[in-house]
Amino acid sequence: LGVAVGGAILGWILAYYHYAANTTVQPASAVQGGVLLFTLVPSVFYVLTAVSIKFYGLTENRMNGIVDDLKNGTFAES
Repeated sequence: LGVAVGGAILGWILAYYHYAANTTVQPASAVQGGVLLFTLVPSVFYVLTAVSIKFYGLTENRMNGIVDDLKNGTFAES
């Protein structure tokens, strides 16, 4: 699912910035779109990832419990 969504977003951004696949020289707007794809778009997703990790709720006690369950082969019901 992530590959499909990522591919769709890539296609939309390239189309928005008028990327021409069959030309050797790209318009300035396509170059600007390429720069955004390699800088701004990943940074937005990195920030979203950091925010989601902040609210994940994996405390030290919970992590220790998970490690103990893995060592013992027992898993608690959640």
